[in-house]
Amino acid sequence: MGAVLNLFKRPAYKGGVEIHGPVRPLSEPITTLAPTDEVVIPLLQHIGAPAKPVVAPGDEVRIGSVIGEPTAFVSTYIHASVAGRVKEITTIRRPGGATIPAVVIETAADQQAEPTGEATDWRELSPEEIRDRVRKAGIVGMGGAGFPTHIKLAPPPDKPIDSVLVNACECEPYLSADSRLVIENPTELVAGLRVAMRAVGAQKGYLAFEADRLDSIQAVRAVIKDASDIEVVVLPSKYPQGSEKHLIKSVLGRTVPLGALPSAVGALVQNVATLIAVFRAVTYGEPVTRRVVTVNGGAVSKPANYLVPIGVPIQALLEASGWREDECVRVVLGGPMMGRTASALSEVVTKTTSGVLALTAAEIGSLETSPCIRCGRCLTACPMGLYPGYIADAGVAGALDAAEKAGALACLECGSCAYSCPGKRPLVQQIREIKFKLQQRQRERKGE
Repeated sequence: MGAVLNLFKRPAYKGGVEIHGPVRPLSEPITTLAPTDEVVIPLLQHIGAPAKPVVAPGDEVRIGSVIGEPTAFVSTYIHASVAGRVKEITTIRRPGGATIPAVVIETAADQQAEPTGEATDWRELSPEEIRDRVRKAGIVGMGGAGFPTHIKLAPPPDKPIDSVLVNACECEPYLSADSRLVIENPTELVAGLRVAMRAVGAQKGYLAFEADRLDSIQAVRAVIKDASDIEVVVLPSKYPQGSEKHLIKSVLGRTVPLGALPSAVGALVQNVATLIAVFRAVTYGEPVTRRVVTVNGGAVSKPANYLVPIGVPIQALLEASGWREDECVRVVLGGPMMGRTASALSEVVTKTTSGVLALTAAEIGSLETSPCIRCGRCLTACPMGLYPGYIADAGVAGALDAAEKAGALACLECGSCAYSCPGKRPLVQQIREIKFKLQQRQRERKGE
């Protein structure tokens, strides 16, 4: 009958938590935010090597002009998000202390874009041509770590892909950027899914939603109708339902081995915003110069989803949403579970910025911690079947070997353990630090 709707299909993985967050701003359309007087565009917005600048101070650029070129296999293009004049090539500090190059552009009054030519029918393109267009558009995973998409669309020959999954779960509270994209662009999303299927030779596509995204589900169903190659899967609202490996387990019933990629089980997972960008790049030659960002939290009066030029400071988004600075105790980039605290309001929107949250003291809650009472809630909550409390204790004690043996490197850093801990122990932060030390030790042993 085609396009089977699996209502409330039970997740096939153990662990995770139910998060009852605030109402997401789903009802209002995406608002386009004008660029600021200048933008700062980092040349590293992805996993891998930074791009090298190919412009100089004084150069005139248009929206979509290439300003950075890849320097390694795992790297990608960076484009101007505004038309204007290059003010300077500078460096900015990343979270963690490392510095990366960035291009500062003074925004012009006339916002002209680079011409892209006539639209192309993606069905007439070969997989190689699709990947090349995606590469030149600078597309990276826009829902997570920012892995260059053209590489994900080129799986190893010995690991054929039979299924492409769209991660439309958006399981963190507060965030709704992907949900609005689905509601407003379902045709482009489905087309982007089919482009990805063609690129990897997959015969089946799945659109996976959490059960509370009824508007998004209905929008997609109206597009796919009786299609036999695409199926909608509705999963319970459970965090971290959108985790790549757990989504594969829930939808396909396949387990990705520890340390392996989804291609090991014939699957490819892509985010909503990423696939819409893929469709636009392949069809219209449109590079990634903007993205949709959710602005939410108790310290803003107008939660909203904004279409924002890359390089705009987060302060501009907060002010557009009626930011109450006196009530805000923390600004988080991303979701409350896996996001990070902004180091400054001058931090800018990048390709991977999904949310800007202005949180109040009531939302943060008490920061006082108490000792572990061995209740086991963190163990029950961990979707990877780890014992987070033990790993954290081992790391704090400096017992790295014990932490590694207990599976520290398998941690998703999803935060389910910390969320469930009655003692409010910073478990995920402690394990993240342990993982960093273990990875550093591995690099040293390899002589890197």
